[in-house]
Amino acid sequence: MPIASSGSDAAFEMEVGADGEIELDHVAGDPVAVDELSMTISVDGEALEHQPEIPFSGTTGFDGPPSGPINARSSASEWSAGESVSLEVAGTNDPEVTAGDRVTVTLTVDGETIAREETTAS
Repeated sequence: MPIASSGSDAAFEMEVGADGEIELDHVAGDPVAVDELSMTISVDGEALEHQPEIPFSGTTGFDGPPSGPINARSSASEWSAGESVSLEVAGTNDPEVTAGDRVTVTLTVDGETIAREETTAS
């Protein structure tokens, strides 16, 4: 369920696996400057203990590096429509993502929410 801010027309879709893999697709609208992007993830309303610091190539609370423009080793400075990112919440992060959990990802740029995606892990 997307919630976009009035300051951006970027639109996203999200899928979450029972293994904690999150895939976000930028489906339309403005590109997002990766170095200005923040991401907050919560599970059933509780924020993860370890949040991703965008961009990153490996960090506490996540299994391996993310894919797409949020990977610190990517040469992309923007996340554009048609591009996807994925990251996997580690089982050591708290709370752990399991099937049936409600996962919410909030994307902000310079403190302004540009999108909030929510779905059930399956």
